[in-house]
Amino acid sequence: MSDDKSTHLIGMLKTMIKDHGMPQTPNDITDAEFRSLAVAHIDEFDEARGECESDLTLI
Repeated sequence: MSDDKSTHLIGMLKTMIKDHGMPQTPNDITDAEFRSLAVAHIDEFDEARGECESDLTLI
């Protein structure tokens, strides 16, 4: 995956995390579309989740 696509995907996942709460794993996600996206792109999901956690600690 190119850096641009990865960056875009991480941004989408961060938005979904903010909209749906802070899931610890994809299994915690109740929205089927979000869960399948997170499972399919677990590295990007983990990175987006980490960035969201970092954002929360700055508040």
